[in-house]
Amino acid sequence: MYNPQIETLVQVADAGSFSKAAEKMYITSVSVMNQMNTLEKRIGVKLFERTNQGVELTEAGQSIYHDAKQIMETVTLNNGVKMPLIGYGTYQTPPSITERCVSDALYIGYRSIDTAQCYGNEQEVGLACQKSGIPREELFVTTKLWGCHKYADIS
Repeated sequence: MYNPQIETLVQVADAGSFSKAAEKMYITSVSVMNQMNTLEKRIGVKLFERTNQGVELTEAGQSIYHDAKQIMETVTLNNGVKMPLIGYGTYQTPPSITERCVSDALYIGYRSIDTAQCYGNEQEVGLACQKSGIPREELFVTTKLWGCHKYADIS
């Protein structure tokens, strides 16, 4: 349901080394390093300080690690669907950058996106979701109709 690179990030941080994380995940150390290098390149942030004794999270890495653990938490609904507890909000995100921001959020693992008609960025949210290649049934998109338009109260 989330980006497997995020799970790898959590495993590496918890283990303190690429090789220990690889053992736990039943993959090679090279695969773990490649995943972390790809993630760092994509998000443009150095996640780990690499030493002979292992790895330590950078300040940015600590922030992403904390968020990643929360992104992976879900609640099971009555119909058996697992819904993320944490979502990515787009309030005050200008439409000109919304598609990229949502795309990055989806890339790192968010599967719940919040928008609203009054934010003026619903179309860009939709484009990012569509272009992500993530199956629609794995995404939760919340939108709202606020008082910015006069809707009749239907009772």
